[in-house]
Amino acid sequence: HFLGEAARAINVNTAPAIDLESVIGLLRSEARALIAWREKTPCKKIDDLKNVPGLDFKKIEAARERIVCF
Repeated sequence: HFLGEAARAINVNTAPAIDLESVIGLLRSEARALIAWREKTPCKKIDDLKNVPGLDFKKIEAARERIVCF
């Protein structure tokens, strides 16, 4: 039996939409909203993502260990 890969952390300031969807579990519309928001306001800490309109922050909370902002 293979254990598989460990979950990788992604940087929400640079990650492409496909990673935001597959690693964090965002909907396509949420990934688009995050990308549009980060172009104007890069994330400095994960709690900054509470300010992204159209993003369910509960998904961010659930994936907190796989997310970085820098």
